[in-house]
Amino acid sequence: MRRFSSKGILWGGLFVVVALFAQMSQSSEPIQITAERSVFQWEIQRLVLEGKMKQVPTIQQGTSVLKADTIVYEDQKKVGYAFGNVSFQDAQRGAVLLAGEGTYDTRKREVTATKTPRLYLKKDNVEVTGNVIRFLPEKNDMFVYRNVKIKGKGYLLQGDQAQLYQSANRLFVQGNASLEQEDTTILSRTMQVFYGKGKISSYTALDDVSVTEKKKGYVITGGRLDYYEELAYTRITKDPQIHFTNESGAAKVFCLVIDMYQNEDRANLLGNVHIIKGNQRVTARWGQYYIKQKRIVLTGNPVLEDGNSRFEATVMIFDVDKQELVLEGRGRGRLSGQ
Repeated sequence: MRRFSSKGILWGGLFVVVALFAQMSQSSEPIQITAERSVFQWEIQRLVLEGKMKQVPTIQQGTSVLKADTIVYEDQKKVGYAFGNVSFQDAQRGAVLLAGEGTYDTRKREVTATKTPRLYLKKDNVEVTGNVIRFLPEKNDMFVYRNVKIKGKGYLLQGDQAQLYQSANRLFVQGNASLEQEDTTILSRTMQVFYGKGKISSYTALDDVSVTEKKKGYVITGGRLDYYEELAYTRITKDPQIHFTNESGAAKVFCLVIDMYQNEDRANLLGNVHIIKGNQRVTARWGQYYIKQKRIVLTGNPVLEDGNSRFEATVMIFDVDKQELVLEGRGRGRLSGQ
């Protein structure tokens, strides 16, 4: 059936257009549009596509396919507006984007999805959610806004905004960045993550960094954290601190740099080391934190100060659980009031 009017042209049954919209899109790749029912509003150059199970409204351009319950294509803008059960797939890049609503710019090859959008990157084994997702398949770039969640193999990354550059295997999260891996949670203002096959290879956290180890019982804070998975190595700089809190009380460790070696369960405390517990202060040039044994060994002229009392030794060992200090080797000191 075909019906003509001054407002538009209505097609019923299976509707397919290829050549017409190849010219309309001004694209090197033709656009194929299919639907069960369609109305072309000639005066405003708008095509309304509707359909059900027999033929879901579809816009296909190269390896990219957009489907929805209803699609409105505006020729002047070269944009398709999709409503209800929106699905965008790019077979070449292994990407699937689902949402309640979305737009597809055929000139820019850009998709913007809203209403609980969810993006699956099959090649990277990554799932992305947020309030708004912009996906540029030809550039392999993605932008996510508000309530961002990026889930990969063994990790969950969250934040206010995120950019994913798929070709470089790089993620950048801004605002309330959070990374969860097993029993470890890392917080910071911004975070840059490199990954491969859905697994993190390295990352850098900047500003107001906090690392919480639930099982190991400590919190590390600092201004910058760098992690390298292949080396099982972490470096914390810019005023790093280790916070211990347990039944024995609270203590803080300060130094210039913390180098952590996960395979050895050891951390090197480099430069101007301080341990503060109440009125007690221990200083040393450097120290080693043995994480499993829960003790810190201080060397390099360690000194204990407690009020007016002062003690020196060759080595001082701080027991994290008991929060007690053991002095070893030759030493000297004075007690308060003597």
